[in-house]
Amino acid sequence: MNLFHDIRLLVVHALDQMVAAHQLPQGLSYANVTVEPPRDPLHGDMATNAAMVLAKPSGQSPRAIAEALAPLLRADPRIIGADVAGPGVFYPSPFPNGLAGGGGGGGGKGAAPWRRGFGEKQVGKC
Repeated sequence: MNLFHDIRLLVVHALDQMVAAHQLPQGLSYANVTVEPPRDPLHGDMATNAAMVLAKPSGQSPRAIAEALAPLLRADPRIIGADVAGPGVFYPSPFPNGLAGGGGGGGGKGAAPWRRGFGEKQVGKC
């Protein structure tokens, strides 16, 4: 199981939904859309470049794409949060306890000691 691959499939599915709803033009390539760990671990569990990669070919701003993408991601039960902030940035939180697990949600008291605080602020570029 590759969690990043699974969440990338979720992002691609959400992008397809946006095309069907005429929020994105048909024929866009998703080949360069990635889901990966953010460069800064304080930025959360996962990041996607979807909005940044699709902005120019779609003729839209990254923020507009991110604002349309975030609610579609939130609709999936695996995602506990995806909030837009800044140009094309959203806060995805796919795990209540961070990738390392542990209890208590949000990286709080019950989380693994090396992960405390990790789940409190999830940031990803889309």
